[in-house]
Amino acid sequence: MNPVRIPLDRPVKVGAKVYDHVRVRAPTYGDYMDIGEAITTQRTESGSMVIEHLDRLKAYAERCVTTGDDAIAEPEVLAAGGFRLARQVHEVLCDFLY
Repeated sequence: MNPVRIPLDRPVKVGAKVYDHVRVRAPTYGDYMDIGEAITTQRTESGSMVIEHLDRLKAYAERCVTTGDDAIAEPEVLAAGGFRLARQVHEVLCDFLY
């Protein structure tokens, strides 16, 4: 599965580099075995409830997201992307996982 490229709303300059996107790769077997399910279902008296484990989604993001063509993610770029970028990464990871 190819990584998904998410364009940034505005380019972010860090030092001499300018970033215009992040990439999200599919989790691997090892990622899944280390982190586990990011979304689970729990039975309740009235049926069931979906529980999203944000700590696990964050762990997947820390492993699977890179900035530009870097091997790792540049924290300044992720911070500059804000909530909108976080939400897009969340959606891509959930698409890969589910």
